[in-house]
Amino acid sequence: MCVPKNPRVHKRTKTVTTTESKTEEGKELPRVIEFSAPQRPDDLVPFANLVGKIVTIRGFEEFPSRFGGGTFAQIYGELEDGTTFTTRTSARALLDRLKRYQNDFAQGILLKAKIVKRRGASGRYYYDLAPPRD
Repeated sequence: MCVPKNPRVHKRTKTVTTTESKTEEGKELPRVIEFSAPQRPDDLVPFANLVGKIVTIRGFEEFPSRFGGGTFAQIYGELEDGTTFTTRTSARALLDRLKRYQNDFAQGILLKAKIVKRRGASGRYYYDLAPPRD
């Protein structure tokens, strides 16, 4: 029988981790993390609704996608009027750009930008960030 000690719950994903587990025989077991899909935030906004708006991005998390084996970003931010939002996107260009600011987000530095939809050389559209006053 396994007896977990010091369980902790990650509030956003409801992930339970145990810092120490032992069997009745006293043998150490490896730590286990249970995978759980991200919870749907109350302030979730469709990404397309943010195009053309100036936003302040507080940070993001990357999650595995159910479609095609890629990933998607869950972005946390604020509109100019102070309304907070959470949005999700799998746009590669945007995800790559956000990763460049990962260290800044970790230090509490926010990113102010305008969300834009651009046309690439192939004629396909993609989402990106632009300076706030473009």
